Amino acid sequence: MAELRGPDAQRAEGGRTVSLDSATAPDISVSIVNWNTRSDLLECLSSLIPRECRRLPSGCVFQAGGVFCDVTVVDNNSQDFSADAVQSLFPVVRLLRMDRNLGFAAGHNRAFAAARGRYRFVLNPDATVSAGCLKALLDFAEAHPRAAVIGPRVLNPDGSIQHSARAFPTLMAALYRHSILGRLFPDNPHTRRYLQSDWDHRDSRQVDWVSGSAMLIREEALRELGGFDERYYMYVEDVDLCWRARQAGWEVWFCADAEVTHKKARASDLMPNRMIYHHHRSMYIFYRTHYRPRAGVLERLITPPGLVLRAAYFIGRNKLHGWLRKGE
Repeated sequence: MAELRGPDAQRAEGGRTVSLDSATAPDISVSIVNWNTRSDLLECLSSLIPRECRRLPSGCVFQAGGVFCDVTVVDNNSQDFSADAVQSLFPVVRLLRMDRNLGFAAGHNRAFAAARGRYRFVLNPDATVSAGCLKALLDFAEAHPRAAVIGPRVLNPDGSIQHSARAFPTLMAALYRHSILGRLFPDNPHTRRYLQSDWDHRDSRQVDWVSGSAMLIREEALRELGGFDERYYMYVEDVDLCWRARQAGWEVWFCADAEVTHKKARASDLMPNRMIYHHHRSMYIFYRTHYRPRAGVLERLITPPGLVLRAAYFIGRNKLHGWLRKGE
């Protein structure tokens, strides 16, 4: 990953800006990768940036809830005028326009390279942060110096818990979640363990991995790990990052005091079959990189064709439903 640099910045306190020298960094640099989710993105930025700070110069460091931060949006060549809307309504945002869709991992790595925060907060454009979220994450990170990655409590729009902190996937969990076994035995222990379903998410604890829809990453760990693995176009890059962090001796935590609301799969809904392909491709990359070297013969035999068959099933089902709708 490129050296993490950024231009000289300013702090904004209320509506007043105070110049900073180049050695001063924000507490948290927020990183958002967008692709054709204009209305969600604007709602996300509204939850992050105080109204009086929105028209400050690009890349300016502003204060939000007691935390000094800046925001970078990487726009992956959206066609819905997302980037123009951000530039018009939120000039304070550091806007990086890509000439093609780089995907999630590569997009965030571009944002990481442009920002200078002591922590990086990866946030989906279809998510909004609650009041005090960034301060709670910052305080938690300062109190846990070996925490490389920290995930907030993630809620669905109806207020229910989203399973954003999970155990690493296993072959048995995959079999039950992605086959008829899951329908026959929905309350099986393998799925419950993977989703951490027996936990009410009201207490903070160490976990295997947290969702990339909202995760705070310590800059020191980010440098050591090299950012997201860009082989993952979309999906599973968060699992991979947490896996590598834990293998390197870092900790991954769930912070119950910070809350984010996530609409879930908004950009993915625009091209479902393409996302199905990338999801399964990413699962295979993760399996090949981290599991295959220690997998047994049976697991090596059934995992690759199993992923291909599952992807083909869902893509075929989507196409069939599309044809049936056209015939109505």
